[in-house]
Amino acid sequence: MATFNGKVTGGGLNLRQTASTSGTWLAQIPNNTEIVVSEYCEDTAWYCTTYNGTSGFVMAQYVTLLSAVTQLLGTVTGGGLNLRLYPSTSASSPIQIPNGTALTVQTHNATWSSTTYEGYSGFVMTQYLTINSSGTSEYVIAAEVDTDKHGDGGYLNMRASASQDATKVTTIPDGATIYVKSLSGTWLAAKYGNYTGYVMAKFVMGTTAYGESSTSSGGTTLPTSGLFYAKVTTRGGTLTMRKGASTSSDTWYAVPNNRIVICEEITASGWYKTRFKGQAAYLSGDYMTRLTTPTVHSSYVERCKYLYTNELGKTSANYYDGASGAWCQSFVNWLLRAAYVPSYRVPTTGGTGWAIAFFVKNTDNNGGHFYFKSAEHKKRINCETSYGYNLNVGNTLTAAEKAYVPTAGDLIYLRWSGVSSSINVSHVGFVRSVSGNTVYTVEGNAGKPACVRERSYSLSDSRIVGYAKPNYSA
Repeated sequence: MATFNGKVTGGGLNLRQTASTSGTWLAQIPNNTEIVVSEYCEDTAWYCTTYNGTSGFVMAQYVTLLSAVTQLLGTVTGGGLNLRLYPSTSASSPIQIPNGTALTVQTHNATWSSTTYEGYSGFVMTQYLTINSSGTSEYVIAAEVDTDKHGDGGYLNMRASASQDATKVTTIPDGATIYVKSLSGTWLAAKYGNYTGYVMAKFVMGTTAYGESSTSSGGTTLPTSGLFYAKVTTRGGTLTMRKGASTSSDTWYAVPNNRIVICEEITASGWYKTRFKGQAAYLSGDYMTRLTTPTVHSSYVERCKYLYTNELGKTSANYYDGASGAWCQSFVNWLLRAAYVPSYRVPTTGGTGWAIAFFVKNTDNNGGHFYFKSAEHKKRINCETSYGYNLNVGNTLTAAEKAYVPTAGDLIYLRWSGVSSSINVSHVGFVRSVSGNTVYTVEGNAGKPACVRERSYSLSDSRIVGYAKPNYSA
């Protein structure tokens, strides 16, 4: 989610529940107030923001975007700090950041700072960060101290120069996050809190590019069973997914750098076993970094939430089924499969209409269901035989459809032109949460430029065709 610092201009600015001048008025933001905004929908006419704990939308013409903030380092203070999915204390918190953790801060104001931690992107309260604004932008490669992999445990010495005889600057506890600037021989120029100096690369995770593999001899043996998260670390480009644990095996898919995947095991030869379209697939361990925390969520929905945070801003349409053009459904299909939802419970096509048909026609087989939002949308779906739907679902809403309220994990289907248009179903997103009268989503092929974005809609939005509820049972 691209975020920017902005300042309100032109007097008080209305905060509304939806991106419309007819949207419910929530608050007025005083002139010259600095806010954090993110781009919304197909253009920049509206921004999403939070003011005094209330999230909503403001007209972009009354917001002056400030110059991008130089990437800063912040250190968590005052105990564990909740990382929120959007800048509000009411937003869900997928993870808590320990006291003393160093973070890279992308944008910040007096209230909220945007950052990334353990694969999650979100916001933390600025009052619980110590921001260091001087000389930090060079140290931008995050890495984790891992003294245990060589059996030492405890602390890592930071020294004034790249030598074990150099003066000790400070000691860094095992598991702490440091920020790396460069390599000098077998030493890393790094920053920890307000300290700068040099640490031995072999005691830092994620530094395989510096000659130290996390699975090298002398290190602790990684578990080879049980689901776990891992990240592709090719330092650019993509990593080839293969049908077998060998470079001679057939290729299957090009996995983008920095993508987080769920893995089943690490083979004896060092390959990471995962799943692709319900079948076993393999990634070279030379270009993978195991994420030790958090452990893989037991819930499919929580897995989806964790995985999508790493996709925000991605513009590639290559989400497993290789669909081109409008790839919103392809992204949702990928997200469900990547979370290990059984393949027979996930649509196999990139088309939104076909996906609706999947949930309508296969209710008995996959346990999922589709809830239409209005009788008019239901009627039009019946008529769109040119797209192969021909669902014959009737023209009236059932009692269950009338009463249905979406929940996290649902798929939301939309028709941008509302019910008055003959255009087929236009778009789909994954429901990440519902609060009050607002449904919060993540969507592929969203906005300009088209990428993976977070959005929100009023539950009464006339563009909503309905909600698909996949079968997430074990």
